[in-house]
Amino acid sequence: MKRIHCVLLVLTAILPLQIQLGPAEAARCLPERSSVSRPAQRRPVIPLPAGVSPAALSSHVFTTASVETDGVVHRRIGTPTQQYEEDLGGGVLLEMVAVKGDRQTAPFWMGKYEVTQAQWRALMDDNPSNFKGDLRPVETVGWDEVTEYCRRLNDRLGLTERQGYRLPTDEQWEYAARAGTTTQYAFGDGLSPEIVNYDGNYPDGGVPKGLFRRETVEAGSLGVANDWGLYDLHGNVWEWCQPITPTKLVIRGGSWSSYAALCRSSYRLRYTLANRRSGVGFRLIRNVP
Repeated sequence: MKRIHCVLLVLTAILPLQIQLGPAEAARCLPERSSVSRPAQRRPVIPLPAGVSPAALSSHVFTTASVETDGVVHRRIGTPTQQYEEDLGGGVLLEMVAVKGDRQTAPFWMGKYEVTQAQWRALMDDNPSNFKGDLRPVETVGWDEVTEYCRRLNDRLGLTERQGYRLPTDEQWEYAARAGTTTQYAFGDGLSPEIVNYDGNYPDGGVPKGLFRRETVEAGSLGVANDWGLYDLHGNVWEWCQPITPTKLVIRGGSWSSYAALCRSSYRLRYTLANRRSGVGFRLIRNVP
């Protein structure tokens, strides 16, 4: 009985403090890097890809948000999911997050972030990016270079093309970007430069004008993921997808230089094989068996 009484006294002291926290104070209470990994139960929420041990699983705890039409951002802790890490050598890790399926879409694992320059250099001989930084997304990469990156990664890990890492299909990308939402963006019908890197001079959904950074930012550094724990699917760099047809390629998500409307979950831009520009990068997926 004494232990129960002590617990009640502690809760009575703590709960009023939690209730009184406003959005700004709550944000300051969150970890600086709003994604943390913790030891997870060894039962995967979706099947693991070939060659990945259940021991590699960890919990993925993250911050997500919603954006009001006046541009106010409301942060909250997302529902924890699972991730695993792939060692690319030299201390460089690739983090993959579970994406649960539905009646139309099979589950798959997707990169928590866009492929970074450190991850690119772990396999390739150059760094074509205009905005240099190990933790920034690689950009200015063409279709052929991206497919070569996937080939080298799968060869290093002893994976077949069917088993291994590849680009998402157009449908998989949008499914992951929406994260169960039906609004224009994963965060609502507007974006805020506070949590998305785009040209804030051209907002959408009634949101006021905001910051235009004029460059990429480090992957995940704005601190907010969508409801499924995936970062930067809106803005920062466009992302290559699998071809819709042999002659029809698309990129998705918008970039640091895009108007907000080009970052919508539904928007796709037709592209060519050889096109390389500073706003285009990519993200990897792996299908489940």
